[in-house]
Amino acid sequence: MFFNILHFLKKISLTTDIWTNDNSEPFLGVTAHYIDSNIKLQNKLLSFEFFDEKHTGDNICSRLKLIQHQYYLTEKVID
Repeated sequence: MFFNILHFLKKISLTTDIWTNDNSEPFLGVTAHYIDSNIKLQNKLLSFEFFDEKHTGDNICSRLKLIQHQYYLTEKVID
């Protein structure tokens, strides 16, 4: 249902977090933030995936752009 909501949003903000679990496996989480029709801030986990690349700004940016493209958010993300 959340992905249906994404279609109707005009603007969205994304945050990321990278962490490593107890088995030394790195993961990237991406959270979507938007204001709903009741003027209430909403936060939804958009993606949570294995991230085995070096944690450089370029690698994080590349993965984030890929996720934006997968969910058709490129034009909706606030820079």
